[in-house]
Amino acid sequence: MGAVLIAMFTHGWKKSSWRYLWAVPVIYLVIAGLEAVMAGSIVGLVLGAVYSAGYYEMNTWIPCTWGFINVLGIWKGQRFHTAYLSEGQPKVSWVDFELRSVDAKDRLSSPSLLSALFSESKTMSETTQNQGARPVNFSPSAAHHRASPTHHDSFSGNSRSLDELMILKPYFAGQPKSLAGIALRAFCLGITLACSAFSMGAILFLTSSPAWRVPFFLFALSAFHFLEFWTTAEKNTLVASIGSFLLTANWPGYAIAHSAAFIECAIVNLFFPNRHWAPYGTGPILLLLGLAMVTVGQYVRSVAMLQAGASFNHHVQTRKKDSHELVTSGIYSIFRHPSYFGFFYWGLGTQLVMGNVLCFFAYAAVLWMFFSKRIKHEEAKLIEFFQDDYVQYRKRVGTKIPFIA
Repeated sequence: MGAVLIAMFTHGWKKSSWRYLWAVPVIYLVIAGLEAVMAGSIVGLVLGAVYSAGYYEMNTWIPCTWGFINVLGIWKGQRFHTAYLSEGQPKVSWVDFELRSVDAKDRLSSPSLLSALFSESKTMSETTQNQGARPVNFSPSAAHHRASPTHHDSFSGNSRSLDELMILKPYFAGQPKSLAGIALRAFCLGITLACSAFSMGAILFLTSSPAWRVPFFLFALSAFHFLEFWTTAEKNTLVASIGSFLLTANWPGYAIAHSAAFIECAIVNLFFPNRHWAPYGTGPILLLLGLAMVTVGQYVRSVAMLQAGASFNHHVQTRKKDSHELVTSGIYSIFRHPSYFGFFYWGLGTQLVMGNVLCFFAYAAVLWMFFSKRIKHEEAKLIEFFQDDYVQYRKRVGTKIPFIA
């Protein structure tokens, strides 16, 4: 399995490599078998030699016999392999195969590919102008361009072919919608979520330490950032990008806030595990309240993003698009800004679960000021977009965030 993972990371971007991925565990199984045979042969020969010298008494000759049989088999197999290759059979070198493989990403991004496509599209347009344009497949994995199925649009001109090819540019490495960047971040979030869940469970079931609160915050953060991208990609696909994870949103204030929460939780729970931070023994109640706030807050925010669809954006829009609609049904009939409501109580809930006294009040103050200004600015634009419809909607539905009407 380790070999399969290594192969996926090193060659996963090659579509052709996936067909041969099954061979990786088979090859390693054969190697492991040969290692076992060699180990058995060596042990058998050593035992036989020790027995022959009179230093060891064996009740059976099986180990020694097994060793000689394996050595004989390996010797005969090597002779057969040598004779087979000497008869003119082709010798396949994996190194040679890899050296002759061309990096698909380099071909896509290289200027030589664009110039080659430009030249070939020009030639084909000249030769087919009397016959009608034939659809051309510009797949970078092809050795040369062949006719594609007739239901594909044809490239009728040089500029059009280049323009359609450049549509792929945002998905290359280093670009805002880089598929490699998205996959890497999703992978890291998944690993972090799994490791934090395992650590949290191990501390809870194997110890009585309150230090499980530290990996809990990692767990909640990993789930939050993954769901931010997933909900965007699910219902607002065209704007989904690396930034949709919100990992660097409001930088560096966002990172400073979470770092402070980590530090307070780690110091208090690791060095003062017996501290009673909740008054009048209300610790368990506040813990359950915090868990409920985190769960409900995450649910409300994710559902709001899914219901709004293309009308939702992580950035306040200053221009109305054709896809913008005033959503007033579903969860938007309960909360005027459900995504803000969800994050506000999600953030406070994490601090209750972690037992952070200082960061709880700091989070409450910072989040309230942030959403108060953002809602005021955003609603000014929404009134401009939807006019009286939004004014009436604002009168009917509240934000459910304290002191934000």
